[in-house]
Amino acid sequence: MKKLFNISTYNDDLARFESRKDFLSFSEDFDGVELLCGGDDPLGIIPEEKILGAHSVFFNYWYDLWTGDTDSLIKNLESEENIAKYYGTTDRNILTETLRNSIRQAGELGAGYCVVHISDCAPEEAFTRQYKRTAREVADAMCDIIHGACEGIAVPKILAENLWVPGMTLKDPAIVKRVLDNLSDLDAGIMLDTGHVMNSNMGIRSIDEACDYIEEILRINRENTDRIEGVHLSQSLSGEYACAHMQGVFDECNSFEERNMALFEYISNLDQHVPFASRRVRDILSGIGPQHVTFEFITRTREELGEKLQEQLRWLYS
Repeated sequence: MKKLFNISTYNDDLARFESRKDFLSFSEDFDGVELLCGGDDPLGIIPEEKILGAHSVFFNYWYDLWTGDTDSLIKNLESEENIAKYYGTTDRNILTETLRNSIRQAGELGAGYCVVHISDCAPEEAFTRQYKRTAREVADAMCDIIHGACEGIAVPKILAENLWVPGMTLKDPAIVKRVLDNLSDLDAGIMLDTGHVMNSNMGIRSIDEACDYIEEILRINRENTDRIEGVHLSQSLSGEYACAHMQGVFDECNSFEERNMALFEYISNLDQHVPFASRRVRDILSGIGPQHVTFEFITRTREELGEKLQEQLRWLYS
């Protein structure tokens, strides 16, 4: 099992390191990184041989653009002008092009895999968890986009990642199998995100309850466990926060931009990306047997990143 940590190609992340030598010294406890694609060229700082995996950039809300549901787009984004702001265009081909750019960059950098979210969620649905689209509708449409994005380019292994909104949540093994079958020509596998599993159950209040729930999700997906090739390792105990913010979050927002900021703040508080603080993580990973485990944290400074990486190593090995 190779140990990775997440980093992006954006300057905010790359500027934390003065040179390749500095980066290699910082990351000496790890086999490599999983790179969020879409920004600057990382090779001045990160050696290509350390880029073991990649993560695609995509939209959280896309299904209505893909299917041409203009009424729903207007309802959720309020105007054609805002639709163009959100996507950069009103042409649905932006979805395929955006994903293709990430997958192409992953291939060019020599990443062994590229992670793709199998999910869709309209802004208001993020709070209410009352969804218009079914998991099957979202999963099938996302697989179509993935196929379109992969046409004509070198494609690394595609790893489908679970979220807590419609798509592939891991709660329904039939959907997981459907995604894998639909992507069988791409030699696809699963990237299991532990924090996202926790986010899918708002009743969780402790790390032990979270571990119990992850183990239950693994039990119901036992026929797909051998397809879990990677794990995004983090903790997200935000169920109480989610329950307290199911209504009224947009009430004091007076513009599209303010609503976007409120949504960003909500998701940041919900999907916490902090170290998985339980030694039971060892048994969970042992039961999965992934090829890669990525310590996936959100940090503001190099010092904070280093502290969280070392904390997770202690929970995993001490």
